[in-house]
Amino acid sequence: MSRPLFLAALTAFALGATAPAYAQSQADRDALKALAAEADRAWDAKDADAMAALYAEDASLLFVPRYAKVEGREAIRRQFTAAFAGRQGNMRHVTTVGDLVFSGADTVFSDSYVRVEQVKPDGTTTLARWFVNHSMAVRGEDGAWRLKAVRAHQRPLEEARPAG
Repeated sequence: MSRPLFLAALTAFALGATAPAYAQSQADRDALKALAAEADRAWDAKDADAMAALYAEDASLLFVPRYAKVEGREAIRRQFTAAFAGRQGNMRHVTTVGDLVFSGADTVFSDSYVRVEQVKPDGTTTLARWFVNHSMAVRGEDGAWRLKAVRAHQRPLEEARPAG
């Protein structure tokens, strides 16, 4: 076997040996979807305390393209307090959880799509903004999943994904 081929095979073996597959339980998937639903409820209610409680103590939140990085649960609570105070109209936050990739028993990466919709008096909605979120959640000592890192990428309205 040639040296480059041997090194490639050895690297592939080493990577496979150090990257075990983690079982994804349905209970964990359900809990992570419930975390997203709770974030939607807190956002809709303009409840910064409830929103911050969904984040780990040392979490970070980054809004792209503004690149406004917020670090720590208390700073995240202040960020949402200010954002909710300035929000006009009846808005709702709708999250669709995409891929969940477990990198350990207590760490998961997720892709989600968030629609921010304006609710009209007749109950119909209009898309105001939408985001692709790349997030990491961790399971705390209490067994609850919390957001550790969220990267919210605002996307152009014309690229919006359909609801659901």
